Amino acid sequence: MQLHTKDIQQNKDTLIEQIFCKAEYLFINVGIRNTTMDDLARELGISKKTLYKTIDNKADLIHKCLLFDISRKEEEILQLQKNSNDALDEMLKIGTQIFVSIGRYKISVVHDLMKFYPESWQLITKHKENFTKKIIEDNLKKGIEQGIYRKDINTDMYAKFFIYGTDNCIDMQIFPEEAYTYSNVFKEFFIYHLHGIIANTSDKKIINQINKFLELK
Repeated sequence: MQLHTKDIQQNKDTLIEQIFCKAEYLFINVGIRNTTMDDLARELGISKKTLYKTIDNKADLIHKCLLFDISRKEEEILQLQKNSNDALDEMLKIGTQIFVSIGRYKISVVHDLMKFYPESWQLITKHKENFTKKIIEDNLKKGIEQGIYRKDINTDMYAKFFIYGTDNCIDMQIFPEEAYTYSNVFKEFFIYHLHGIIANTSDKKIINQINKFLELK
């Protein structure tokens, strides 16, 4: 009986992950507003009845997808921290992860989320203000200790510069979607951030590390 119960839970967990991954695919390719629960059930090859056993409605789907995505990204960032050689290596890996992630989305998808699902958007806001801010602040402190970053950095202030600066990157009044690519705007912002914190930007090793990031497409 215990094994049977465990198998049922594993199957349920697998279905939930499949739902979230397929929903993310549809949001990226079709758009949040154009994705329906019928579309999702059809893409998954399951009935709407089965889908509604896990998801209450579209708003619930979006909320749970974001929770799933945030949890996944936090695990990835924490793993990047463990596998980094120093503060700059860590920061560049984080920047690369963000660059690759946002490159999958159109700014309009993000704005639809902000406009039509504000409660779910608050999940992202809180994630940045808590988890991301601490990650950046810890990185700044580490970089100062290692002599890579400037000693006079106000870590709290610069961490806020970073997290709120990313909001400007998706402001379509500043960077209209028809003229700018979100990932390229972020890339330039990220380089701007690095040049503001690195103690010696003429160091050849540092230049090579930054150039590798600039080559990302």
